[in-house]
Amino acid sequence: MVLPQTVLLCHTFQTVLAGTPYVVSLLPRGDCHACCETLEDDVQFYQHLRTGESLRARVAPAGALDPRLPTVVYVHGFGDHAPGPSATTLRTAYFTAGWNVNFVTMDWGPLAAFPWYANAVANSRAAGARLAHFLEGLFRDGVDPWNTHVLGFSLGAEVAGFAGKNLTQQGRRLGRITGLDPAFPLFRWTRKEGHLSTGDADFVDVIHTDSGVYGVAFPIGDVDFYPNGGRPRQPGCSASELRAKGQFPQDFVSCSHSRAWLYYAESVLHPQAFPALRCRSEARFRSGKCRDQVKAEIHARAERAYRSRAANATAGVPAEEREPTAFFAYMGLWARSGGS
Repeated sequence: MVLPQTVLLCHTFQTVLAGTPYVVSLLPRGDCHACCETLEDDVQFYQHLRTGESLRARVAPAGALDPRLPTVVYVHGFGDHAPGPSATTLRTAYFTAGWNVNFVTMDWGPLAAFPWYANAVANSRAAGARLAHFLEGLFRDGVDPWNTHVLGFSLGAEVAGFAGKNLTQQGRRLGRITGLDPAFPLFRWTRKEGHLSTGDADFVDVIHTDSGVYGVAFPIGDVDFYPNGGRPRQPGCSASELRAKGQFPQDFVSCSHSRAWLYYAESVLHPQAFPALRCRSEARFRSGKCRDQVKAEIHARAERAYRSRAANATAGVPAEEREPTAFFAYMGLWARSGGS
């Protein structure tokens, strides 16, 4: 039996658990026994302006976005919401760096509420369909799909992938999807159609920072970046380092996972802060066998270098004969760039 949201147990609220803010619900939303019903308002979209003003819309606001500008859409992860730290950090980075973009955040917090992770995974497909519908409205208003970039963190990366799949089925093609440590739990054994993957946009890049724990370990994009090996513990995330900053134990579990959006925000501010080399494996990278390979950077314009290189380097090469494109970033980049 699906419960109406008038039931008190179906309400969502915000709280702080172990130092991390969460959107919490006493019962999950979705299509299950004793689940709360889902409503249109469970997914909201906010257009953010440089003035600090945010405009809310359930569907694309007619003419609200400037079609001449690139459009960036950010999708948060499990237990988060649009005003949360990841969305705020990324939005601030774009505006601080002087990027002239339409910046939109998708808030699907009620469908991704803590502690109902399995339900949030089940809801990610519906959330992806809602995002695709929203983007279709933008495209009808003149926003260029090729110039649209969807960023998704953790479970939000999977939502972005499902949106890309929906649009592809409708004959549309997103310009770019960036997966910020896409979710690993309950996605490990899914096929390509069940998670973010190549083909969901013209260019799919992935940043791995918590491989095999909260984040997917294997390459799933056109380019996969593995800063500091892509594994926990990322620099600054050890128990001793967090204890010295007064952030232990509250940030210990999520620290490496969250580094994905922190690294990306840093790359928006400093595009050359994260140099990387193409390599078949981390072992080859560590042994110095990739020093002469193609260089790249994690940054907001990474697709330009990829498209240019692809046009020049892979022409006439059968797809099955092309080398897998994985990049392993130099070590210690976070410490180098001054992040905490």
